[in-house]
Amino acid sequence: MDTTREALIRNASETVRRGGSSSLNFRDLGRSVGVKSSSVHYYFPTKADLLTEIAGEYRASFIAALEAGVGNSTSFKQDMILLVDLFLGAQGEQLSCLCGMLATEAELLDSGVRSAVNQFFASLQDWIITRAKVCGRPRPGGFTPAKFADLLVSLLEGSLLLSRLDAHKASLAAAKEWVKKVA
Repeated sequence: MDTTREALIRNASETVRRGGSSSLNFRDLGRSVGVKSSSVHYYFPTKADLLTEIAGEYRASFIAALEAGVGNSTSFKQDMILLVDLFLGAQGEQLSCLCGMLATEAELLDSGVRSAVNQFFASLQDWIITRAKVCGRPRPGGFTPAKFADLLVSLLEGSLLLSRLDAHKASLAAAKEWVKKVA
């Protein structure tokens, strides 16, 4: 069973993934879990504290999902398809990547929140680089693992963002086809 804190984190994360940080307010968040806004402030004194926390939690759970999905895999291509499928799952739920959504608001964010968002992207790129090394792919797609990681993360984040527009619903499917060819 969720604690109040866990429920607040879960609901805040979903709110931001749907509408950005401006859609998040403590009154509505508290109401969503059956507490007053003062209780939300008890756990998270400021909105920046809450955003930093949900970005950190998102990073940890995203990387954990990737690690659980690859298990003992030695197929770089399958590992990268797993990553694309996580983005496709978010698209299917009409959700953005939490840190991708926050990155679109970078100039409005507290430095601690920006740091947590940057940590997500660094962790994601490090995961891709590590999988390339573990799977013996020194030049995936003809790129260094670091350049491949930069390109893939940019491709996935951009595709997920564009998929919010009707004309770009197939962007992530195209990204998956690219990964199948070059990974």
